Amino acid sequence: MVKIIYTVHIYIEETVSKEWQDWMIRVHIPDVMRTRCFDGNQISSLVEPVMEGYKGFQIQYNTSPDRFSGYQSDFAERLQKEHTEKYQGKFFASRFITEIL
Repeated sequence: MVKIIYTVHIYIEETVSKEWQDWMIRVHIPDVMRTRCFDGNQISSLVEPVMEGYKGFQIQYNTSPDRFSGYQSDFAERLQKEHTEKYQGKFFASRFITEIL
């Protein structure tokens, strides 16, 4: 069975990074997990590369291709919109989908 990791890299302004981290751990990640599209997750603080004025984080979610497809079609837009509206102009994000070998 193919497994994938959905990874989100975020650079958030240092001025709001503690609030953002708390919101991610208390609200956003639990909301993502309540979709039942993922088996697990982890959040990490990026050590490098450094972006001046920003703190970097990586959030990873484990799932299957089919369940990830369901997440994208049914939940991703709403959850990403909530994040964007809350932290508009204060972050940079990139997303990656990798297959576990």
